[in-house]
Amino acid sequence: PHTAALALMQRTKVFAHPSSYEGLGMVCLEALYAGAQVVSFVMPMDQPIKNWHFAKTPDDMVNILKRLLDDPPCNNSKIAPYLIADTCSKMIGLFDYKDSATS
Repeated sequence: PHTAALALMQRTKVFAHPSSYEGLGMVCLEALYAGAQVVSFVMPMDQPIKNWHFAKTPDDMVNILKRLLDDPPCNNSKIAPYLIADTCSKMIGLFDYKDSATS
């Protein structure tokens, strides 16, 4: 069940997402918010996201995962890179209300 998967994520230090084409999967965002470090092959956005690591090759992914697992406890703070309030503000900013108010 989804709730069980989320409970496991909250106990996880590292989450590996091996897809070669899916960049911004919901599961990665859930893992970040659960406090896990995410490692994937695809960078979902142009800007870096805290605690999200990118591998170029399978060997690179293995090395990143080993480093994260061998390091002392990582920063396991909950990361929410995309908040609905921020998205709404950006969408509202697309409209110029001065022109529409005077028409």
